Amino acid sequence: MVERKKGFEIFIEDNISEHNVMRMGELLALNALRVMCRYENFHGMYADIVRDIQYKDLEGYILTDSYDLAQEAAMFLCGYIGKNVYDTCIETKSGKTYTIRRLCSKVVCHKIYEILKIRKNTERAEDLHKSREPYVLLEEKKETDYTKYDEILSKLNLTKEEKEMSLFW
Repeated sequence: MVERKKGFEIFIEDNISEHNVMRMGELLALNALRVMCRYENFHGMYADIVRDIQYKDLEGYILTDSYDLAQEAAMFLCGYIGKNVYDTCIETKSGKTYTIRRLCSKVVCHKIYEILKIRKNTERAEDLHKSREPYVLLEEKKETDYTKYDEILSKLNLTKEEKEMSLFW
């Protein structure tokens, strides 16, 4: 049986460089989303990011919002170019020591939690019940009374051309 490579051997073989930072970021974002799918309903985002990774090089393909996670991970890894993902680093907030890979996954999971918080606290307009839809009271159109205007126009004794010009005022 042929063993399929999933791409994670890049972490063992290479250090972080300009050439592989995006691939590493994509793999770390995929891994973080796969873990988060166990707890929340992120299966759609997972499918979107897999599709984005496969078709990102096609001309005219538009990336989804899920690909932002891969870009977030790549931006984090850019700070550690030249190091291996299994080297240790210190988190600035708590002072704890983590591997670069673990800390990157933690950053991506934090971004996913932000997305979850936004998703829980907002509603799409399509999901609103009809009685809760925002509405605007429209005022009824009032018919304008032009009788006074017509009286004044008749008293002026204007020529045909002058009457036509008065319509543009």
